[in-house]
Amino acid sequence: MLLKLLTTFRISFLDLFLQMFFIPMAFLCCTWIPLFYAFDIVYAAVLAPNAPNIEYLTILIQVICYALIFLFYLMFVLQALMVTLLERKEIKDYKLKNYIGVWFIFPFFMIYDCITIFFGVVTRPKWKAIKRNKV
Repeated sequence: MLLKLLTTFRISFLDLFLQMFFIPMAFLCCTWIPLFYAFDIVYAAVLAPNAPNIEYLTILIQVICYALIFLFYLMFVLQALMVTLLERKEIKDYKLKNYIGVWFIFPFFMIYDCITIFFGVVTRPKWKAIKRNKV
C-alpha cells in the first residue's frame, strides 16, 4: 500500500496502509507494553540490586499510568478531533457542539478495538454457519 501511495499519490492508499498497520500495532500494544511494564515493576520490587524502595515503586506505577493515559487517550482524542474537523464539509448537518462528547468517548472505542484485534490474532476465530428457521 505504501509503495502504491508513492507511485500513484492517491491518499486512499495511505488510509488503507494505516488501517492495515493498526493490526500489528494493536498486537504489539497488547503484548509488549503490559509485559514490559510488569517486568519493570517486578524488577524494581524484587530483582533490583538495592533494597526495594516503596516510594520508587509508587512513582514508577504513577508514571506508567500517566504515560498510558497520554499515549492512548489523548492521541485518540486528537485523532477524532482531526477527522471531524477535516471532514466537516462532508458531514451532513455539521455542528461542532454535537461532536465534543464523541471526541472524548472515541478513545474507549479504539482501545476496545485494539483488544478485539489482539484476541482475533491470538485465537484465530472461525466462521460458523447459522441455522435459520425457514418460514
